[in-house]
Amino acid sequence: MRIIKLFFSLLLAGLIISSCGESDPKDINVKFQMKVGDEALVHDVTYNVNGVDVQFTNVAFYLGDMKFRTSDGNTFESTNQYYLIKPGIYDFNFSLTSDEGKDDINLSNITFFVGVDPITNAEEEIDFTERAVEDPLGQQNPTMHWGWAGGYRFLNIDGNADIDGDGTFETQLTYHLGFDDFLKNISLNPNRKLEEGANPFQINFDMNEFLSGVDFETENFTKVQPDNRSLADKLYNNYSSAFTFAF
Repeated sequence: MRIIKLFFSLLLAGLIISSCGESDPKDINVKFQMKVGDEALVHDVTYNVNGVDVQFTNVAFYLGDMKFRTSDGNTFESTNQYYLIKPGIYDFNFSLTSDEGKDDINLSNITFFVGVDPITNAEEEIDFTERAVEDPLGQQNPTMHWGWAGGYRFLNIDGNADIDGDGTFETQLTYHLGFDDFLKNISLNPNRKLEEGANPFQINFDMNEFLSGVDFETENFTKVQPDNRSLADKLYNNYSSAFTFAF
């Protein structure tokens, strides 16, 4: 499994307030992972989703503007605005040092969005093609962009389903969400006390929840066009239950 480590820096001045003494630092690690129920999501592995065996061949989505807030009013922001999330574990790390006598601090709120902001999404084709190779918003293989008229694919799920249960994955699954209306803001409220030393947490994206209620026989394709908009809306609404905080 590919592990990508992403490091966070403190962006707000005055996060550490002078006092007669400071407590030991609290080191926060939040692992972000795509899962199918209790299992890690891996391409080309068989999972049972909605009672049907499914194999995912390409899953990716854009995560933007990740922020962590603590109960004492501090905010920690990602050093990069965007990440292209694929199967694997992504580590978000930051530390804080609190004043003595003020150790009762919680990780109170985590916010981010799935998608690409409207200004970036409306850029011309040359703005997209001239991005650096390492830029998550640059050209990808498989592609995460529909061209100048369509903009970015905010989320891409490709796979195959064995509808009749004969061991052959005969039904192609194509779920591509994009366009400004489908940017999804996510807010999690863990309210977990931060201890001195290590504080390990996890955010999961559960494919079982995201595809909940989808009939793979009749609802196997959407690119947010009018003839399959209802399926796109169903998936968009499922975002809220697909993201969960664990500890």
